Amino acid sequence: MKNKSEEIVEVIGKKIVTGEYAELETIPKMEVLAETYQVSRTVIRESLKVLSRMRMVESVKKGGTTVLPRSEWNWWDQQILQWVIDDINRSGDNHSKLILHLTEMRLALEPMALCLATKRATEEDLEEITKCFLKLKESKNDSEKWAIADYQFHLALVKASYNHLMINILTKLNKALELSRKKTYRKLNVQSNSEEFEWAYQKHVDLYEAMMERNAEKVKF
Repeated sequence: MKNKSEEIVEVIGKKIVTGEYAELETIPKMEVLAETYQVSRTVIRESLKVLSRMRMVESVKKGGTTVLPRSEWNWWDQQILQWVIDDINRSGDNHSKLILHLTEMRLALEPMALCLATKRATEEDLEEITKCFLKLKESKNDSEKWAIADYQFHLALVKASYNHLMINILTKLNKALELSRKKTYRKLNVQSNSEEFEWAYQKHVDLYEAMMERNAEKVKF
C-alpha cells in the first residue's frame, strides 16, 4: 500500500508523462498542490524530491518547480516506464516517438551482442535459445504471443553475450520493448500469412541457424 508521498509522486508523475504538465512548464506552487491533493506541504516537498531524483522536474529556489525535457528523464527508472506504458495502453499513439527510440536502441545494441554471443554462448545457452525459438515458431498465428516470444528469443540471444551492461539495459526495458513489438505488429496489422510476416519469420530462422553455427557475420540481424 502506497503512502501519501508515493501517491502524490504517481499523480504528478503521470500528469507529466501525459503532457498535462508540459516540458519546461512551471507546475503549481507547493501550497496549491497541498490544497489540491489535501495533503501537507511536507508530503508535497518529499514527492517533488523524488520526481527531482527521477530528473522529471527541477526546483529552483524562489523560481518554482519546472518540468524537465524528456531527454533528461531517468529512463532506467521502472516507474517512469510503467507510467508511459500505462498511458500508451490508455491513449494509443501519444508516445510513438518513444516506441521508435526503443526500437532504435534495440537495433543499436543487438548486433554487437549477437556477435559476442556466437563466441561466448555455452551449450546451455544454445539450448535456451532453441527453446525460445521453438516458442516463437509455435506463436506464428497469434501476433500478441509472437511479440512476447520475439522479445524472449532476442533476450536469450543477448544474455548469451555475457555483456552485463547490455543485458541490464534490455532487461530493465523489458515491458517497454515487449510493448513496442506489440504496437508494431498491431499497427502493421501483420497476419501470419502476410508477406511482411513471412519476411520477418524467415529473418528469425536465419538468425537462429546462424547462432547455431556460431557465425558472427550472419547473425547481424
